[in-house]
Amino acid sequence: MILIFCSFCSSTVLGIDLGHKYLKASLLSKDQPLHFAINSNAKRLTPNLFAFWNRTRSTNYTSLETWDKNSADEFEWAFGDSARDQCLRFPKLCLKGLPLNNKSYFTLRGYEIAAMSIQSFIQSISQAERINDSIEVAIAIPPSMSPREKSFLYAALSISNIHNLTALQFIDTTTAPAQVYALEKYKGEKDKIVAFVDVGGSGTRVSIFKFDNSTGTTNITQLAVQFDESMGGEILDHLLAEKMAKKYNVNMENLKTRVNFIDDISMVKEMLTVHPSVDLKFEDDDDIDEKLITVTRKDFESIGENMVKTIEILSHLALAQANLKTHEIHEIEMIGGCSHIPFVEEAIKKAFNTTKLNHKLNADSAIAIGAGYSAAKLSKEFIVRPTNSSFMLTLPVIVRSAHKVYKVYDQGDSEDSSPAIQTKVNPHQTFSIETGNSNTHMEPYMEFELKDLGKATDVEISFIHNYFLMPVPMSASSSNNNNYEFEFKDIGWEVPATDLAESRERINYLIHLQKLRREKEIAANNFEAELLKLENFVYDAQNVTQEEIEKIKKIVKEGMEWFENVTIHVETQEFLDRIQKVKEETSEIVERGTEFSRKPISVQKIKKTLGKAKKMLNDSISLGKVEPALQGDLLNEIKDVEKWINDSKDCKTFTSKEVDARRLELKKKMIPLKQKIAALTKKPKNVDSQYNEL
Repeated sequence: MILIFCSFCSSTVLGIDLGHKYLKASLLSKDQPLHFAINSNAKRLTPNLFAFWNRTRSTNYTSLETWDKNSADEFEWAFGDSARDQCLRFPKLCLKGLPLNNKSYFTLRGYEIAAMSIQSFIQSISQAERINDSIEVAIAIPPSMSPREKSFLYAALSISNIHNLTALQFIDTTTAPAQVYALEKYKGEKDKIVAFVDVGGSGTRVSIFKFDNSTGTTNITQLAVQFDESMGGEILDHLLAEKMAKKYNVNMENLKTRVNFIDDISMVKEMLTVHPSVDLKFEDDDDIDEKLITVTRKDFESIGENMVKTIEILSHLALAQANLKTHEIHEIEMIGGCSHIPFVEEAIKKAFNTTKLNHKLNADSAIAIGAGYSAAKLSKEFIVRPTNSSFMLTLPVIVRSAHKVYKVYDQGDSEDSSPAIQTKVNPHQTFSIETGNSNTHMEPYMEFELKDLGKATDVEISFIHNYFLMPVPMSASSSNNNNYEFEFKDIGWEVPATDLAESRERINYLIHLQKLRREKEIAANNFEAELLKLENFVYDAQNVTQEEIEKIKKIVKEGMEWFENVTIHVETQEFLDRIQKVKEETSEIVERGTEFSRKPISVQKIKKTLGKAKKMLNDSISLGKVEPALQGDLLNEIKDVEKWINDSKDCKTFTSKEVDARRLELKKKMIPLKQKIAALTKKPKNVDSQYNEL
């Protein structure tokens, strides 16, 4: 087993794959090994969708840009599966992907929406996986993510209202699968060079790693990394949708039609990996008639030319960067949502001159699992089999002064390297750290100067990448060993403290309102359920008068009339009060009218409990170390209950309430003996599970 963990661990580890189309997570706790986690909808893929709308009028788009705290209760938001339906109905109310910026959307800042989305995602995972501990998280991010975007992601995590959440690290999505491979697939028998091809929703990435065991510990060395974030599965969705829309006259100018058609085509695309053709029934938003659209694999392949070229270019660049020939690659590992598309597989085979591709890693979960391993390594709660890793940087970094540009990092340099520049620095001279997707397009994201520098001085300034993959100055010293501290003029990864405080208050208020609305929804559903239960009761009831039936019908009618006309301003307490009033007026009638159906169930339950009590007594006798007094008490109770049942002719003279009460007394008598058996066997969980229905 790769992970060693203890029963006293108090943290849960999450590894998050921050995909553009889906968020995914792996989870490790003291009770569960690392695994692909599910959300509260029992799904492993959570749509990366955020919706925000006016509850009083969904199409009132203007109000989305003008609301404030006083009108906030009129607005609703959702993320993931909950947002999907709203996004399909009203595309203008939807955002796809986390907006890691400071722009305004629906009067919310981008990183505030990211915070609400991540919080919703983690809470959904926590609910489904029953997480009650503190959470330590590592997040796998795309290789093209800029330091400014990373800073807003970090800001989103810092303002989210998740109890005891600790962000440990950001890792590159190109390195995550290699960590899974090293820990789960590589046996250390010989050196291996493995190419990982990730064709995901938003981009295509090719990376090459060497795995060896020369030091007695598995070494993971990244030899190449190439990526194109403009060519992924979502581009294929759009191209295929445009092609089929043109063929079948689907109006793609209509935004709702466009969004829904692309969504349907995305599902068709997945089906085409195993079927030669797929029929789709689609109803255009402004067309009454339903269209029958047939999409063939040939249609799909016809729009894949650019994808094939991208794979070919990236593969050749990666081989050149690693200084390798195709025959020197031992394995090609496929991951990503598009990894099973036939023409994608054929393009990769051609690029690497091979006939075999591997799917040893789960295409959907590999990145999330890799992030989980990274988090577990940094956590103090878990022990992971040690590995040595050397990963590459995906973005170049320069430092710019007023008169000179210094290259600090290049794409392909080691993450762990600590380069330095030597320069003459004047007092109050400002340096700007810049990075970008190419050396010709660099974006400044922070500025600094040296403190307490009295005159022009020759200084060596060194740099590192921190745990969040952001380049930062580490130290500055002169030739005579004077050390200087840094004064940061514009720290790009830090949203100002006042803005963070405002943002935290704003999103917490929206989350609080949503919680109150959920409580109201539950109360409203319970009220409606109570009325429906009474409506069904009148058809099956026995031992009630016609007058009582009419009384219940009247209560149901009045309740439904009120319920159908409620507004969003009705408070939760009113629903609760009405439920209580309905129960007070009907409970005695309902209890009497359903006694004929409830009593057989109560009798069956007490006989089942009696059988469990006898088995427990026999188990205690087999152990031979139980005090006779405990056994005697339970034996007497068993005899009393059996006599009670027999004397009443199978409980015919008792009500179901009385039978339930007698069963409860028996269960209480069983507790001392149950606890004694648990202590003697030292396996309380086994004992509890054996008698978990007591």
